[in-house]
Amino acid sequence: LGGSLRNAMAPAKANPGGASNEAAERPLRDGEVVPLNRADIPSDNNSSSTPSGQGRQTRIAGIADRLNDSILTWFKKRNGDTLQGALAFVPWVLQQAYFEGGLDDGQIVIHRGTGAVVFSDASGFTALTERLAEKSNGAELLSQCLTGFFTPLIDLINNYRGDVIKFSGDALMIYFQSVDDTISPKYNCVVPPHGTYGLPDLGPMATAVLRASACCIEIHKRLHMFDTGVDGVFFCLHIGVGCGNINILQVGGETPPETHVPRCEYLIAGPPLEQISDAEPLAKNGETCLSPQAWEHVKDCVIEGRPLESKPEFHLLLRMDESKY
Repeated sequence: LGGSLRNAMAPAKANPGGASNEAAERPLRDGEVVPLNRADIPSDNNSSSTPSGQGRQTRIAGIADRLNDSILTWFKKRNGDTLQGALAFVPWVLQQAYFEGGLDDGQIVIHRGTGAVVFSDASGFTALTERLAEKSNGAELLSQCLTGFFTPLIDLINNYRGDVIKFSGDALMIYFQSVDDTISPKYNCVVPPHGTYGLPDLGPMATAVLRASACCIEIHKRLHMFDTGVDGVFFCLHIGVGCGNINILQVGGETPPETHVPRCEYLIAGPPLEQISDAEPLAKNGETCLSPQAWEHVKDCVIEGRPLESKPEFHLLLRMDESKY
């Protein structure tokens, strides 16, 4: 240790190249900045016409090139990490459309499919924001509450193969795409796609609605009366489910005046949107309401809740029929 300290404290030996020569002997690491010695910086007294002046300019040019490469490498890595993180917020169906060339300019409909659509709305968000508006650290507390609530919610949705299409404040639009798993090379031809051994396959659409229904039940089990930890405010969810043909559109393409990047927006459209606009208001906190179309696919797989006198064709979902599924 004493020798190391003496070496560190000893005056440095004269080195015409200094630290720049040492860096020139090895490649730069990501983010490394080359230190410059005073001798490397040309002054007004050193004319570029002299051999020594030309040598210093050559060294400076080499250092600048290596410095630019280092900064460019760091920037590309940082930008790539940012984009990779942002990809988690892009719906899977949009990623699929991009890789299939569906996001080309001028193409409005970027996805056509069938499946179940779920609209989940949270109660308690307004009361939470009103209370947090009175606190000095209200923004930080709001971020913590939303992270603690939406993180397990999105995890549950992903576990049931749902795709979060839109956030609308405290509400979510979720798409359960109808896919025929029996044609997948990973299908083992033993357990049907719905996951229950010994029962026949329900078909792609019914399986999608069944997954959506099971996901809604699990969400209520895990997140009903979610305690935000702020002045006795709780989050509750009421959910509507529909099914049918789905179109996802991209609109826009104009460049806003405050930026140079064209902005596009994507929308989900189709009969399921009309169904959930009627179903979701019929569900109270902690309840899920199915449209008549969705109910036809899962009526033999679930247990119905209380009847709806105002619209008896809509049905509340109580729980799965666990003797079957």
